[in-house]
Amino acid sequence: MGPIDPAISRGAFTGAREEMLLGDGQSIDSQRILDGVPGFLGQTREIFAKLQAPQQRIVVGYAQSLDPVLVQETVTLRDLKNDHDERTQVGSGSRAGGKAEARRATQEGIALRDQAVGALKDVIGRATPEWAVLEESVGTAETAEKLARGLTWLADRVIEIRKGASPEALAVMDATGLDARYSDEITQSANRVRGTAAAAAVITATETRVTQRRLDLQDGRVLHVVRKIYFAFRAANRRNPAILIPDLGAMASFFTPHRAATPEPPDADPIPPQ
Repeated sequence: MGPIDPAISRGAFTGAREEMLLGDGQSIDSQRILDGVPGFLGQTREIFAKLQAPQQRIVVGYAQSLDPVLVQETVTLRDLKNDHDERTQVGSGSRAGGKAEARRATQEGIALRDQAVGALKDVIGRATPEWAVLEESVGTAETAEKLARGLTWLADRVIEIRKGASPEALAVMDATGLDARYSDEITQSANRVRGTAAAAAVITATETRVTQRRLDLQDGRVLHVVRKIYFAFRAANRRNPAILIPDLGAMASFFTPHRAATPEPPDADPIPPQ
């Protein structure tokens, strides 16, 4: 099988409307396509290779350059399905758990921030320039990053205030827990806020990576190429029964027309003899 021809790849979908491809894809499970294509393609290549040149010319609508197009579209479908299945198998519980952990880290970070601000205000006193700086610099919790930056700043301020504190103020800070260990706790909280927010963002991205619509559309693209090949061999078989038709395998029901019988009216009068 040669490399894919970009012109053939584009040309294979000339006139194929997205709505049509999507409708076809919604009518069959992706796994049935993935199960059916290898055997179908293998038989197609084997049948065509055994035909004499005059017989090959009868298979109008098929070219061997379509084979790598079918392979490419099928590989894309396989990758999309694996991604979709992996996302689905993560389970709503795990996804909810990751987001809940981020919310919990944020709530704990806000509580720790407010506690630290209140404790530091008691140390520096209300009527000091440091009060305004503390009030303004701690920031907000509008985003996880803003909260984390505010917590990091607070952790540093605990150490800086301790360095400039009088012996009496330092004794109070030691007695009330405003020490290096408390600063480390604030830093760890900032790291948790950032880490859990990043993990939750990955979960959100994974949830939306492959939609069912995109998967159905790719199903339709594979079926579109299969249809071209199958119909070409079927039409050739009608002209020359010696030209075999490749087996569709698990995809056969998609190409089999389902015509419901028209029921006779329940109260129809019998037709009188002529």
